[in-house]
Amino acid sequence: MKRANQDLRDEIKSAGLTLWQIGMAWRGINEMSTVRRFRFELSDAEKIQVREAIKKLTAQSQNSKM
Repeated sequence: MKRANQDLRDEIKSAGLTLWQIGMAWRGINEMSTVRRFRFELSDAEKIQVREAIKKLTAQSQNSKM
């Protein structure tokens, strides 16, 4: 059985990020609130917002390494 939001979880992991980082960038919420939100499939609009947070954090990480 596939976990809810497995596609997003995989993207977060491959970007080297954690759920708490996504929660803070996405909605300003803590890790437990993010985990609870990810238990059920997010809407398409929410998935877009999470992907934007992933891009933002990845870009910040790359800029800080320079």
